[in-house]
Order: sequence, then C-alpha cells, then structure tokens
Amino acid sequence: MKMNEYLGALAKSLGTMDGQEKKDILQDYREHFKIGLASGKTEEEISDALGDPEQAAKLYGALKASHQARQTKGMGDAMRMI
Repeated sequence: MKMNEYLGALAKSLGTMDGQEKKDILQDYREHFKIGLASGKTEEEISDALGDPEQAAKLYGALKASHQARQTKGMGDAMRMI
C-alpha cells in the first residue's frame, strides 16, 4: 500500500478521535515512512511492516479507553476498553 493510501485509511479508521491526537498519530506514521524510505525500503514494505491501518486505529482506541478507565475508574470507560 502506498503511503498516502495507508495514511488515508488510518485517518478514516481513527474516525472521531480528538483532532490533535489524530494529527499526532498520523505524523508519527509519516515519520515511520520517512525513516523507512531513507533506509531504502519501498512504501509497500513499510506499510506491510506497520500492519493493517484499521487494526492500528483499533489499538489506539483501546489504549485511549484503557487510559480513561484508569483515570476515572468508571464502568463505562472500562466497558469501552473491553
């Protein structure tokens, strides 16, 4: 998958996540592509190594829910984490 395609899929999968947080995540992934390209890898090799963007977005969502659950110790946040 090409970088722009990957980042587009990741952005879409991150959905309604907070704007700045979403921006930071996408910037991190751009940096992964930049470093990979500088080391001679293709965009496809980098995207393969990064994994499915939809799964990455789910992981970020779970991490955020986990963090919120720890802070509030609320049942709703704990259930979202699960």
